[in-house]
Amino acid sequence: MKRLFTILIVLAAIGASVAVQAATGYTDRDAFDAATAGYIQKTITNFDLQAAGTPATSYGSLSIAADGLASDGATSVALSPVATDAYTPTSTPNSMGPSTDNQFLAGNSDTITFTFSSPLYAFGLYLVGNPSPTGDPPIPFWRMRANNTDAGFDAYSATDPLYSLGAGNDVYFLGIVSTDQPFTQVTLHSDNDPAAVFSFNVDDLVYATLPAETTIADAKTMATGEVRIKAVVTRVHSDRFNIETADRTFGMTVLGTGATRGKGVTLTGNVTGTSDDERAIVLYGIVSEADSAAPGSFGMGSKSVGGATTSGLQIGIPDSQGPNNIGLDATIWGTITGKAADDSWITVDDGAGRASGKPTTGVKVVGAINAAGRSIGDFVVVRGSVSLWKSGSSHYPLIRVAQASDIAP
Repeated sequence: MKRLFTILIVLAAIGASVAVQAATGYTDRDAFDAATAGYIQKTITNFDLQAAGTPATSYGSLSIAADGLASDGATSVALSPVATDAYTPTSTPNSMGPSTDNQFLAGNSDTITFTFSSPLYAFGLYLVGNPSPTGDPPIPFWRMRANNTDAGFDAYSATDPLYSLGAGNDVYFLGIVSTDQPFTQVTLHSDNDPAAVFSFNVDDLVYATLPAETTIADAKTMATGEVRIKAVVTRVHSDRFNIETADRTFGMTVLGTGATRGKGVTLTGNVTGTSDDERAIVLYGIVSEADSAAPGSFGMGSKSVGGATTSGLQIGIPDSQGPNNIGLDATIWGTITGKAADDSWITVDDGAGRASGKPTTGVKVVGAINAAGRSIGDFVVVRGSVSLWKSGSSHYPLIRVAQASDIAP
């Protein structure tokens, strides 16, 4: 008995307290991939590693079920998703269709439900078919729905295909990406345009998650592990940037690029330690960013740079005093006591005579220091990120300067 199909994909959100605006719809796979660059455990199910006709119902953390209406338009019937080679897929040899006739047809309230055993933050799929737009302006063919207990989010497909695989096989993409609203179930309405009747298949599902949100303080207690952190970018260096809590309690260096000073960011990465024994995060990506204000710089004497105490696994620095401040933004001052022959560093001493690890006393300063334009004996004020450096088995204080204006005059 011939049936008409509709696919309904429902996204049931777990976190009801999170604003729905955190989700965004995408109709282009490249844009979807760019938006999920900082996400992890990205998985693709392309149905190609199984024989045509075999069930397409279980893939690790993902299970797929489908149902629809019989030809009377009222009786609910179970559908059996299978891998099929009956129609042209986006990747060969298979796509997904129902076992009855291997393709879905819009207009009769069929549903496909994708359920995940653990929360995810991004989901997308390819759709292959040949719908004809109706309406002026044209009505999108598919609607992807994301729900939580308070509200919902709709993503709509494009009315023009990304490309065509041949007659009757135009390719569309539809996906949803959330920055902080996890979901465990996903659904797609193909009856969004009630006047459009067309067949299609589903292919190349893609989904991703985010690591658990943690704090900078907790990240410093980890030897390694994936993290998601919300913080403010305080200073951007050539190969890294520094982040802080808004109250300036904790700071940390992030190894990677792409940040903007003063932005509030949510980032993902893996905790590690540098060769100088600084706790750091290797950047996966910046999930979101918003305008903020960079916390003010701490003014401190050279004896306080680095701090004497430990902070999690972050060691302090011998000959320092006070709490650990490695990773925070600081201002120091004093006279230039020495500089490298290759102009790669200077030392700045405020009179405390602190050991720098170099033949001269003070705090070692690296980065955009314009050493060639400075002379020993010059008085300077230096703003930068507190760090440390290692010589042999000994550790010394370090300030990283991001741009020439970080040193005055």
